[in-house]
Amino acid sequence: MFPHIASVIDLGYNAFLLQYRPNFADAWSNLASAYTRNERLTEAAQCCRQALLLNPHLVDAHSNLGNLMKAQGLVQEGWNSPLCLE
Repeated sequence: MFPHIASVIDLGYNAFLLQYRPNFADAWSNLASAYTRNERLTEAAQCCRQALLLNPHLVDAHSNLGNLMKAQGLVQEGWNSPLCLE
């Protein structure tokens, strides 16, 4: 019926959660996934980077950011990223 309704709910929930727990890396990563499902790739990448600043070992955020960079043709930039070199 509404293919992206779950994504819209995810966007709202994670944005709400981050108002109260702005240092919750998993919520940033989940918000990135919701943005990706809504084809908002710039916002998704920003959320991935925020998640990785808070928790550099968060595998989902690394994977999501890598997939976003690949989708945007930024593979080489991804390998040269400071986050990749840690």
